[in-house]
Amino acid sequence: MAFSIDNYVIFNYINNEQEDVINLGISCLKLGHYIDSLDQFNFILDIISNNLTALILRGITYSKLEKYENALSDAHRSLEIEPTSPSSFILRGETYFILGKFNETLLDLCKALEINPNNTYVLTLSGEIYLKLQLYEFDHSNAESLAHYSNALQKLINTLLFHGESFYSLKQYDKALLYYDKVLEIDPFNLIASYFRGKVYYSLGKYYKAFLDLNKALDINPIDMATLLYRGETYFNHGHYDKAFFDLKKVLKLYDEDLYNLGISLEIKSNYTNALILQAKICFNLEKHSDTIQFLSKALEIEPKNKIILTLRGSTYFYLNQHNDAIRDLNKVLELEQNNATVIFLRGEAFYCLGFFHEALVDFNEALKQYNNVLNDLSKSLKIEPDFVSTLILRGTAYFNLRKYDKAHEDFSKVFEIEPNNETTVKYLIDAFNGFDFTSNKHFMINVLKNLK
Repeated sequence: MAFSIDNYVIFNYINNEQEDVINLGISCLKLGHYIDSLDQFNFILDIISNNLTALILRGITYSKLEKYENALSDAHRSLEIEPTSPSSFILRGETYFILGKFNETLLDLCKALEINPNNTYVLTLSGEIYLKLQLYEFDHSNAESLAHYSNALQKLINTLLFHGESFYSLKQYDKALLYYDKVLEIDPFNLIASYFRGKVYYSLGKYYKAFLDLNKALDINPIDMATLLYRGETYFNHGHYDKAFFDLKKVLKLYDEDLYNLGISLEIKSNYTNALILQAKICFNLEKHSDTIQFLSKALEIEPKNKIILTLRGSTYFYLNQHNDAIRDLNKVLELEQNNATVIFLRGEAFYCLGFFHEALVDFNEALKQYNNVLNDLSKSLKIEPDFVSTLILRGTAYFNLRKYDKAHEDFSKVFEIEPNNETTVKYLIDAFNGFDFTSNKHFMINVLKNLK
């Protein structure tokens, strides 16, 4: 391990009078001229003995010269001056690390993390130390030391998990992976890390690794609802309907007893509803339409104003030519979201099938108006940031719903170039191509027939 100034936040303590000498000392330190840098920091400390920046920098210099006791002395003094200085804890922790005093190192690094939980360097070094302690250094016979170790270890794991989930939420999957890997190095049977790393791998298109982690999470806890639900959804997305149905059935069975309790949590309700929605989608894909309606109706008993469920049931009714039932559900959606262009368009089609041509025309015009508004906004956004994936997908979807398949195909192709593992894009790309191909052939046949006449 090498000491680096980049790991320290010390420059807030420099005043103008000392700046030139400090900068000269830092330059010497970076160039490896340690004796010269020591002279500069000694010069300042001879004038102002409690200069925090000079003390920390001199401590780093002593460590480079392998004068570790002197480095520790400067770290101790700097903490007497500023007890909440993370850089002082890092300096002392690093010095203890080199001296093989891993328990002391751990204490100091945990204190540095309490002050600044976002220090990646300290998190990484802490993980390395925990591994060393687990392998051969830790005294398990010392009850007090064991309790402190366990507490500090859990704090580190929680911090790593928090960072992993933060990067996952920001869709920075490679960074999230680093934190989950570190947790699983420390604790190979950590359920949360296994679950989230599985989700990260899935988002990166590494499906085999995703299933390995999700399976491992369920080996740790076979009735973990979140993992069962996510694995079921993952199976569904890959067309493994039997396996998906099996996982979702487990979720529903586990939640059945709690469902009608007054104190049921929103999370349980949401998971139960999502499991029912996925089962309904599976049944629809397997052309079991009565089962589809049954699952969606049960979901609506739990969440009667859920727009997604109402839209799905309305769409299923439409597919079954039960147009009045479809219109009833779609009307409920539009009471909750007046400008939903997709629902307006579908209701227009239902009106058309029932022979209500005026109502159909009104809905078609309104849907077109909404889609055009969406397209205008998205096109403006893409002028500012042409490669913004989310906007390209939204605009491609709008074009697709307007049956402008050539333009939809163009947007989805661009997304595919940027994110080749984006499954949503691949699906739309195929659908847009098929729609474009069908439309082109239809126009070709019309022109041929005109020429024949």
